[in-house]
Amino acid sequence: MNDPFFQALSQSAADFQKVVWPVVSSFPVVGGGTLKPVEAVATADFKDDLDLLAGIDAWQVDKGVPMMRGLASRVQWSNRYDTFSIRYRVPSGQPTEFAKRLTSIQNRDKGHLFPHFTVQAFLDQQGGNLLSCAVIETATLFAVAQEMDNKGIFQNSYYPEKFGIKTLPNGTEFIYLQWDFLIYRGLLKSENVFRLN
Repeated sequence: MNDPFFQALSQSAADFQKVVWPVVSSFPVVGGGTLKPVEAVATADFKDDLDLLAGIDAWQVDKGVPMMRGLASRVQWSNRYDTFSIRYRVPSGQPTEFAKRLTSIQNRDKGHLFPHFTVQAFLDQQGGNLLSCAVIETATLFAVAQEMDNKGIFQNSYYPEKFGIKTLPNGTEFIYLQWDFLIYRGLLKSENVFRLN
């Protein structure tokens, strides 16, 4: 990339801006606007606070409405899994994305900040082609994840193709929820999902 703007971004943020956002912004639930990656508009300390405390990776800005929303983005360079994934547990026992987002959502009446939308995207390689992506309201995603976690469903999943817990070699655990499962449950609209045929 020769553009200094994109050189200043991590690969994930750059791919979200250049490859994912042009598709996601056209989804009915998102409704356009411009994207302002947190990495490009915040100091390093404030960027870390927005990421680690609020889970916000970018701002959606639409001056015509006018409005501004926080977005969480996860860009993966791999095969298509067509799932949302949430960091659930880490070996250190520190609070994870799962715990921190639930705390913010439960305290939203106190003004706690969290991303309005969560976007998950799969590219064939860094800087490559978009294979699939989906957008869901963060509160909806975490509500169903919390409900299933409270019932112990993830730990005893009889449907690993639909949902479950994936453990990485370093011991970090991720909850994953398949998009089609969420569509079936009425929590995700198919019009807010893109899949390359």
